[in-house]
Amino acid sequence: MGDYMELDVGYSFKAEDGSITHNGCELLSITGIRQEILKLLLTNKNKFVPRVEIIEVVWGNTDTSLYNSSLTQQIYLLRKDLAKIDINIKIISHHHQGYKLCNAYSDALKRETYLHSHSNNCSFKKTVIAKLRDFPIITRNIFQLIIFIITILNSFIVTYLLIIR
Repeated sequence: MGDYMELDVGYSFKAEDGSITHNGCELLSITGIRQEILKLLLTNKNKFVPRVEIIEVVWGNTDTSLYNSSLTQQIYLLRKDLAKIDINIKIISHHHQGYKLCNAYSDALKRETYLHSHSNNCSFKKTVIAKLRDFPIITRNIFQLIIFIITILNSFIVTYLLIIR
């Protein structure tokens, strides 16, 4: 029986076979390169792991030019895998620092703080969208539809007022 690594509250990742479980029930199996990447990111949770280090550990090579686009593609696919189970973690990328696995909720709070400190005309919409990441996917879709309708109505009203003048 292999070691389990905690992804989120109630969610575990078994590095041995790549299975992700929720309260003991298997939800998803991640294999191959993505399994190794997730294992490395989980080992360094909440810390940026440089691209060079990921390529060296996963592919056993330090030549980033050969594996750079492959890593980008594997991270993209890993994000899609994690989105399937709507878990409260995400992979963040930073240009000069690499990739980091962290709690999506705490990241949304940081993003909201940033939006308030750099406010503009769309700050309300951006803040609401940032907070939506904390809700289940169905609720997010409903809220995004409401925001879309409000945006359309707002532009309609502005256009109408301009025509009247």
